[in-house]
Amino acid sequence: MKIYILLVFLSFVAANLFATEAEILNILIPEKLKPLVLKKSTRIEVQKIWGKPDLVEKNCDYYIKEGIKYPVSFSYDQSDKLIKIYYRFVSEKPIKLEQVKMIFGPKGVAPVTEDPQNKNEFFLVNMPEKHLVLKFRQSEHQLLDTLIME
Repeated sequence: MKIYILLVFLSFVAANLFATEAEILNILIPEKLKPLVLKKSTRIEVQKIWGKPDLVEKNCDYYIKEGIKYPVSFSYDQSDKLIKIYYRFVSEKPIKLEQVKMIFGPKGVAPVTEDPQNKNEFFLVNMPEKHLVLKFRQSEHQLLDTLIME
């Protein structure tokens, strides 16, 4: 039994050590966002997955999540194609800034900068080739707070 547990543990460690960037991004991106594709998915497709929005403004739909107002929003162009996703992590397992740096390495993560709108509160990690911005709380643990795709 001990050998079996050790083998399971070692296979889990090996899988994480040799995971590709795509597999890691798959872990970072919440399930309900995975089927959505920027500049291809439509407002109707988003609403099939997320349901009716709690607030609709011109080219943006907002959703309440776990009692918190609007941590999730989707923006659309004139033809109702998805152009931006804003997703704030509420109760998901937290991911640390150091984990992302270890996964993507120094070349995969652009320099971490302060968020100009919220100085001293957040760090931004830009990954332009992936159309992704990760926003981390500038606290002792530097936990992932928000994912922005555009």
